[in-house]
Amino acid sequence: MNATPTLDVVNRMEQKLRKVLEDKAAELPPQRKQLLDAVVAAAKQFDTDEKIPLVFVCTHNSRRSQMAQAWFYALCQEMHLEQFIALSAGTEDTAFHPNAIGALQQHGFTFTSQEEGENPKYWMRWKEHPPISMYSKTLTAVLQDHTKCIAVMVCDHADANCPVIPEATARISLPFEDPKKADGGPNPRLAYQEKSLEIAAHMLWLASAFK
Repeated sequence: MNATPTLDVVNRMEQKLRKVLEDKAAELPPQRKQLLDAVVAAAKQFDTDEKIPLVFVCTHNSRRSQMAQAWFYALCQEMHLEQFIALSAGTEDTAFHPNAIGALQQHGFTFTSQEEGENPKYWMRWKEHPPISMYSKTLTAVLQDHTKCIAVMVCDHADANCPVIPEATARISLPFEDPKKADGGPNPRLAYQEKSLEIAAHMLWLASAFK
């Protein structure tokens, strides 16, 4: 039996995913849209010829910030938003959690090993677009090549324990509940997929506002 999906099946999967994300983005509460509006306003402060690094920050750079980076990168590629650079970081580095990787794989991302170890590096690809390197890293490591950025804090703990980001022209708190609590539970796969879709809907709203 050939396990490779046919093009029609892939297209149907993509259409279903797109519809789910569009519906979820449209249903975002007003207070969440206000936070996303603040990110949009911050981006408008950059010069038109400047690259705009958006760095998504959580404590360990293992789950929420990685998923936010992945989805924002994918949507910027789809919408030809070449001025944006999708980044993620933690107040400390650990490892990109396998459950977060699994959720992204279920939603169409592909991963290949780049470097093994306690903090593995992966090449992540969305469709035919160029791959990007994904692994857990600190803000210091991520921002060494950037003098300016917009910091989006996707974790309350990281927001409270990272009082200053000198490179940030704006800092917006956009927290998501940590899917970590599902680890070891009866259905972590479903919990991570739902979190991935929740984050993706926010990233879709954001990318659409930049379009």
